[in-house]
Amino acid sequence: MKRIFRITFLCIVLSCAWLLVSCKTPTLKYEDGGFRNPQTDISYYSTSPNYFARPADGDPYAKIKVDGGGADILLYEIDGVDPERYLVSNDYRVYAAAGAALPELYDLPCVRVGIYDTQVSSNDGNITDEEGILALKELQKTGTFVNQNVIGFYIQENSENWYDLHFMGDGAYKGVYYQLKYGVFNTDVIVIDFLQRDANGDIVDLYPGIPYEVVREEYNGQMYDAIRYNFGREILCDTTTGNCYRIENSLLPYLAPIGE
Repeated sequence: MKRIFRITFLCIVLSCAWLLVSCKTPTLKYEDGGFRNPQTDISYYSTSPNYFARPADGDPYAKIKVDGGGADILLYEIDGVDPERYLVSNDYRVYAAAGAALPELYDLPCVRVGIYDTQVSSNDGNITDEEGILALKELQKTGTFVNQNVIGFYIQENSENWYDLHFMGDGAYKGVYYQLKYGVFNTDVIVIDFLQRDANGDIVDLYPGIPYEVVREEYNGQMYDAIRYNFGREILCDTTTGNCYRIENSLLPYLAPIGE
């Protein structure tokens, strides 16, 4: 009888503890495109899929109820970050409070880009020089790109290694990072298209700034004039847009030698 009582009492204690945690974790309500915290009256908005952060240890700060019976989205504080500005979900996505929108990559204050092996999430290097960081930002903002759909098969067949580039936010954005992909290939990434000419007979340059050559290629049993672009062996990819860019200045020197 005492054993039954003890087990029952323990279940009651655990149930009460769970209820206390549940009660103090506010459920954000969807309103006008954001999620409002009824306790603070602050609304949070989902940010670019390129932005990530790591949750701080501890209980959830808030939660979002998912329609249709799905699991709640749990929101946590970010270490050293005011929770009334930014929160992070259990899948590392960042939510920004009204008035605290995150900038585009080019405008993000950043003093370090971490290079992480995609397969094992190990920190294999860092870019800390201002010139190197700015070059990558400018490439993503204004560089000539080829869409990943065009070179998707090539990427699967010829990639040697993939890395995640973490542009670590600084100042008001410390604690969050913007992620791009960095691919290293065992052969040059080649894009071939039919040769086109304008009304003056000049070659239509589909990818300005990318080295190319005019070649003869076979297609469906016939030979055609084609243009062959060389995107090199290192490319920068934005998985949100699918855009991939040729990296002119190799990032390999930033990687730690194998074994270090």
